[in-house]
Amino acid sequence: AELGLIAGTGILIALVTSFTLLPALIVLLPKMKQTMNENQQTHGLHWGRILGYKKSVLTIVAAGIGVSIILIPKVNFDFDPLKLRDPNTESVSTLFDIMSERRSSPYSITILNNSLDEANRLSQKLFSLPTVHATETLSSLVPEDQDEKLELIENLSFILLPSLTTDTLYSKPILSTLQKSFDSLNAKLADFLREPSTGNFTQTFARLNRVMSQFKDETELTQSALDQLEILLLGSLPKRLNELRQALDANKITLSNLPEPLRNRQVSAVGEAKLEVYPERNMQSRKDLKTFVREVQEIAPSATGTPVTIFEAGITVIRAFTQATITTMILITILILYTTRQLREIILILTPLILATLMTATASVIFSIPFNFANIIVLPLLFGLGIAGNIHMVIREREMNLTEEMMISTTPRAVVFSALTTIGSFGSIALSSHPGTSSMGVLLTIAIVSTLTCTLIVLPTMMGFWSYKNTKEIKS
Repeated sequence: AELGLIAGTGILIALVTSFTLLPALIVLLPKMKQTMNENQQTHGLHWGRILGYKKSVLTIVAAGIGVSIILIPKVNFDFDPLKLRDPNTESVSTLFDIMSERRSSPYSITILNNSLDEANRLSQKLFSLPTVHATETLSSLVPEDQDEKLELIENLSFILLPSLTTDTLYSKPILSTLQKSFDSLNAKLADFLREPSTGNFTQTFARLNRVMSQFKDETELTQSALDQLEILLLGSLPKRLNELRQALDANKITLSNLPEPLRNRQVSAVGEAKLEVYPERNMQSRKDLKTFVREVQEIAPSATGTPVTIFEAGITVIRAFTQATITTMILITILILYTTRQLREIILILTPLILATLMTATASVIFSIPFNFANIIVLPLLFGLGIAGNIHMVIREREMNLTEEMMISTTPRAVVFSALTTIGSFGSIALSSHPGTSSMGVLLTIAIVSTLTCTLIVLPTMMGFWSYKNTKEIKS
């Protein structure tokens, strides 16, 4: 809506300046000297020659319509906003890596239930769906078979805990001992590398030997250098050992002793419980996302989350632009009907636009340019941008009474120049690094070229078959 308001205001301003400022400039600025006579103006590309191939043009148009009818059902609307971003940026590529892990994918559906028991029952029901990889509630955080697992942990604790006590953890050696240990390890590596070996770690040992030799040459194994090396290699070891000691002191986990922050994320103060549903398939596929959302919504109509938002937003956008396109066609038809009052001219003006729309949609399938949130605006713009050339051609033909005379006039050339300037302005958007903006520029260029082709070839052909003579006006 805001885009339409901004664009409409800009067009109104351009209209006012065209009827006020432009005539004033034409009067004030010095006129160009007329250098061409009437016959010379027809030199160059002779658009009237198209009228000699009317049957061929109609045959090609009919074949094109047939191809469009076959390909139109394959027109795709990609409603994933991530596709509008540069996949090479660190943030987007990282998100794609996260999405490869199904349990950490942001494309999960969230369902709010009245109680945890209700969430658990719904979880079991949804888990049976082929599109669901996993479901998660607060109860999912309580491990299964805890008695057997705790017995195993107790046995491990009996063996490992004595070796993890603080007294036996670590006693720092003196500098000379560290230096001898360093040299001894490096010497053993060198001896190992001198012996023939087919082991898998030969290259790794050779690299370690080189690094250790380089470290000794650069630092001379001073106390500070060895301390820094110890921090890099073993700095996190005490923390890891402490975590291992805590893990060996495990207790039975129940819903009541789960950490409060974790519990609050899953169950509200009034007892409402959250259920997370993770997809089985790739949510980058429109078909898979739609199937996932629809199957979950059949069981839980109140489901929400990223997949539902993306899917429903896509449907809303499609409906909005369908409405915008239909509204544009109706308003244009009313305008043409009011100005021309002839059924022939209404058909002549609108038919090339409809054909151009089919060509644009077909091109989106052939060149694999799906419609998205950015380039969907092309469809209503096509009618707004393409209608002008058709009106100029039809009105000029009415003034001259003959299609042949209209085709050798300056009108076709003016239509070409107007379309080229539009292609230049909108086509430059295709050079944008933003994938969404770039696709909009490419599709706009295709749409304008399609419109120009239909205006200069299809429209004159239709005029040639349907003469202006004896055309009756539509009575008001």
